[in-house]
Amino acid sequence: MTMLKKAHSPIEIDSTLTMTNVEDPRPSMRYELTVRNKFIGVGDQPPALGKMADALRAQAEFFEALDDPRIEYDSSEWKNDYHLFYTDDETIAKEFGFSENTEED
Repeated sequence: MTMLKKAHSPIEIDSTLTMTNVEDPRPSMRYELTVRNKFIGVGDQPPALGKMADALRAQAEFFEALDDPRIEYDSSEWKNDYHLFYTDDETIAKEFGFSENTEED
């Protein structure tokens, strides 16, 4: 004859759990990317229109890829031709070349 053990009620199970073995989560790292959007050409001659269009197209595609909910855009420096991007997502940081933000807020 098989004997069944009496099941614990949820209250009994919860009262036996402790949180002593749970580690604090690792603090998230903040990553930043600064993009300067000032010079299309290099040197003292303006670039050919085709080269300028290619450069702008590539830059537009890059900015479109940065339009992601995991990336925060800080437009405070746009008048100085700087675009600041932040993320806490390490995968995104590696994909787009973000660097670790070591400044304390």
